[in-house]
Formats: sequence, C-alpha cells, structure tokens
Amino acid sequence: MVITLILALAVTSSSFADEISLQEKVDAIEAAHVAVNPIKQNLMKAIQAAMAKTGPEGAIGSCKTEAPQITHSTNSKIEVGRTSLKLRNPKNAARPWMQSVLKKYENWKPGEAIEPEILLKLGRNHYGYMEPIFIKETCLSCHGKSVSKPVKTELNQIYPKDSAIGFNLGELRGFFWAELKP
Repeated sequence: MVITLILALAVTSSSFADEISLQEKVDAIEAAHVAVNPIKQNLMKAIQAAMAKTGPEGAIGSCKTEAPQITHSTNSKIEVGRTSLKLRNPKNAARPWMQSVLKKYENWKPGEAIEPEILLKLGRNHYGYMEPIFIKETCLSCHGKSVSKPVKTELNQIYPKDSAIGFNLGELRGFFWAELKP
C-alpha cells in the first residue's frame, strides 16, 4: 500500500501539482482511498450477487437502486461517485473539475499510459481525486459490444439515454472519484 501510494504520488499531476506539498498529497490520497475503496468492493459484490440471482437484465434494476446507496457518503467533507464521458445514469455526470481528466483520456486505448491516481488541488484543503475504472469480464454483459436483446430492452426502459455500451475487455469505462472538502 505504501509503495503504491508513493508511486501514485510520483505520477500524480495537475496544473496545481507544484502547489501541493508531499504531506498534503499523502493525506488527500489516503483519505480518498478510505472513501473510494469500499465503494469499489461493495459495488462489484452487489453487481455479482444480482447477476447470479437474476442474470444481467435483472441486475440492471438492482444496480440502479443499489449503486447510489453504495456510492453515498455519510461524511460531509468527502463526496464520492463514478463518472464517465459515456454515461448510463445522468446523475453521474462529471463535475467541472473532472472535465480535463475525462478529456485527457477520452481516446485512451489499453496498453497506453494512464495515471493510476489523479489528485487535483481545487482550493485550500480542497482536492479532487480520480482513479480509472476498467472494463472487466463481468462488465461486458451490460457494457460490452455484444449486449443481449433482453439486456438492451431493460437498458432502454431504465436508461433511455444510455451511452455506456460498446466497450471491450480492458477498456477505460470511467473513473471513481472523491472530492475532499475543507
């Protein structure tokens, strides 16, 4: 964990990077990990459980109701979530501070360099943190290029403006994020 954190700090960049002290980076990234890691774990567990119980088309409704609960933070100083340029749920739209990161990786392809953790200074003791979400095998049932007709039907009913399909294994789906407020 410490080596990952040090490596992440070495590759973290933003227009404010020089203004963030090493201790600020360590503290902000550690706080972001505490907020984001349970979301990543709990979201994947919920998706896998729903898919095992009801299949991909049934998991879509479950994901719609469970994902917001999983990503809800009870800490008033840290907000967390997921975002992408290809949204399924419009409530996951990127905040202005995320736009430059999304644009930077808009045409990213597997095998190209990508920052594993991005820390942006948004103000005094105010930081934005992002880490990439990659398409895994489990994701392909609902986000892949070959989505089944029942899944497409369910997606069209629940998310009529869905643009989060057409991905291949290993592609960048979007980002988990945390906003740490003063």
